[in-house]
Amino acid sequence: MAPETPRWLLSRGRKRAAGRIVRQMLLDNGRTGEQASAAVKELLGGSGAEEDDGKTAASDGRHSMRRSLGLLARSPRLLLRYGIIGIDWFLVAAIYYGISMGAKNLPGSIFVTSCLIGIVDLPSYLIMHLAADRLGRKTTFIGAIGGSGLALVGLAIANHLAKDLTWLVIALSLLGKMLNSTAFAIIYIWTGELYATNMRSSGLSTSSMCARFGTLFAPLLGNIVSSCPTCTTTRCQLSVVCCGCRKSQTCLAIRRPQRDFIPGEFGPLVSYAVFAGSSFLAAAISFAVPETRGVAIPDSVEDLINTNRLEAVEAEEAGAAGADLLAKEEKT
Repeated sequence: MAPETPRWLLSRGRKRAAGRIVRQMLLDNGRTGEQASAAVKELLGGSGAEEDDGKTAASDGRHSMRRSLGLLARSPRLLLRYGIIGIDWFLVAAIYYGISMGAKNLPGSIFVTSCLIGIVDLPSYLIMHLAADRLGRKTTFIGAIGGSGLALVGLAIANHLAKDLTWLVIALSLLGKMLNSTAFAIIYIWTGELYATNMRSSGLSTSSMCARFGTLFAPLLGNIVSSCPTCTTTRCQLSVVCCGCRKSQTCLAIRRPQRDFIPGEFGPLVSYAVFAGSSFLAAAISFAVPETRGVAIPDSVEDLINTNRLEAVEAEEAGAAGADLLAKEEKT
C-alpha cells in the first residue's frame, strides 16, 4: 500500500516510477500540476520521463548491484566498517536476549522481574530519540552499550557480594537492559546511514542476520546457572526443572535432573562478566566506525568510496599543514 522510495528508484535507474511518486507527493502537498511537473523535470536532470523500463531497468539494477559488490570487495576500509557493524549487532542481540532470559535468576518474583525487564524498553526508545540528533549516532551507541557494560559489572559484584540488597541487584539489571535496548534501537539508524542507497536493504538484512546468530547464544549465557531456593549445589529452577535433591516441594514434584554449565555460586558472576565484557568490546570496536549525523547519505558505493578518499586526502593535507606549521615554529 505504501509507494517505493523515490531515491532508491533513482539509484536503480527507474526514473519514470520515481517521477510519478514525487509528482503525487507534490500534488498532495498543494502544488499545482505545472509546479509538480517542473519539479519532477528538475529532479530527473531535465530528462523528463525518459527511462529504460521493464527488463532493461531490471538488468541495469542487477548490474549495478554486482558492480557495487565488486567495489565493496576491493575496499578494505568499507569491509572493516561493515564487519564491525556486524559484530556489534551480534553482541548487542546476545546481551539483550541473554539478560531477558536470565530474568528468572534475579531475586524476587519471576513474574514481576520479567515484566520489569520488558517495560524498561519503553524509556530506552525515548532516550534514543532524544540523544540521536543531539549527541550523534556513534556517541549514543558507544555511550549506551558502554554504560550497559558498567551496569552489568556492578550487577555481577552486587549479586556476588551483596545478595541481600535485592533492590540494588534488580535496579542494576534493569539499568543494564535499558541501556542495551537504547544501543539496539540506535544501531538500526546508524547501520542504515552507513550503507549506500542501492545496498541499504541488503546491508540491514545482513546485519539483522548477524543479530540472529547472537540470539543463538543468548539462552546459554542467560542460563549458565540458576539457584534453587533450598539447595545450592546444583540448579533447581522453580517450577521448571529439578536437580533431584528432594529438599523442597518443587524438587519433590518435578524430578528432572539438570546440571549447571558452571556449578556453584560463581555461575552468575561469570554470566554477567561475559555480558559486561561483550558490551565493552562492542563499544571499543565501534570507535573505528564513522559518525553519520548530518552527513549526506551516498546513493551508491562509488559515492561512498569517493567520500572516503576525500576524507583521507583532507586528513593528509591537514596533517601536512600541521607539520609545516610546527616546523616554522621550531625555526623561529
